[in-house]
Amino acid sequence: MQEHTDTIIDAVITWVDGDDPRHIAKRNQILGANDRQAQSITARLGSVNEIAYCVESIIQFAPFIRTIFIVTDEQIPDVYYAYPDRIKIIDHKVIYRGYEQALPTINIFSIECMLYRIPGLAENFMYFNDDFFLIKPTTPQDWFRNRHPVLRGRWEIPPEKTWYRRLAALVGIKRDKRASFRKTQSKAASLLGFENRYFRCYHTPRALRKSTYENFFEAHPELLLNQIQHRKRHSDQFNPYSLAWHLEIKNNTAHIASAVGIMELHNPAHKSIHQIERMLQSAERKHDVLCVNIQNLNLASADQQRIIFNWLDRIIPGGHRHRMGLNQSNDSQSAS
Repeated sequence: MQEHTDTIIDAVITWVDGDDPRHIAKRNQILGANDRQAQSITARLGSVNEIAYCVESIIQFAPFIRTIFIVTDEQIPDVYYAYPDRIKIIDHKVIYRGYEQALPTINIFSIECMLYRIPGLAENFMYFNDDFFLIKPTTPQDWFRNRHPVLRGRWEIPPEKTWYRRLAALVGIKRDKRASFRKTQSKAASLLGFENRYFRCYHTPRALRKSTYENFFEAHPELLLNQIQHRKRHSDQFNPYSLAWHLEIKNNTAHIASAVGIMELHNPAHKSIHQIERMLQSAERKHDVLCVNIQNLNLASADQQRIIFNWLDRIIPGGHRHRMGLNQSNDSQSAS
């Protein structure tokens, strides 16, 4: 049976090993001395090879995915060698071809704008961060219906329009200008005329369409150039996949899911063992939770990591072997 290109679904994962000395050198080149963002950026880019579970979860719980593209910066994760026929490594230089002046970059809001330029990427694709883990079987209809993306989130008031932000402005409290997760989504919405509300995305796999990005950035090349000029996060930036989602909403080409389908475990280092166990058990028990997001796992204690990885090993068999790099070939292999 011939495969139809409009029904193929790919996966894209953005990943770097922030502990790699070459990457640290690039990061220091961008940040310079005494950068106030250095500590948070270093924590965000730290890795305990959790991408192994991310990949394994896609293969186990989304077997309909054709190709898993891992977008990275002159690195190859160990899990690639376990699935060289399913995974393609895409370097930043490939998606930034013609825009090399914006490299190197450690800015995810820049990188996400360029994902649609991955060679051979399907029209419909799912975008993962490396700390997203599917934990239950999914079908293509969980992510795309009639070839339109399924959006998992909630409508919210823009952060700057909440009552406490307005009150803070009235009494002269200075606004935090950092490019936060919520503010960049709100900014994306406002670019398209959504002034009084925005559709908030959580840390869950995002169903996206390549043509949505292509058409928008072809019509607004200046927005793309302004976005990618920042090598680290900047308050002028918008969230790229939020922009794509609001374009789909505006064009009536989106399906809004009834459930978010995500459990977010933020900063496990700040939680007790009991809290972590309870959250993981709850995610496993609730039928509508399809994915967990475990942020800053690299900052958790050995005991906290043990609890989490033991749970992941049970839910996603095979992840441990890939995480420990036991599948890597001794031969020199090309990943491109």
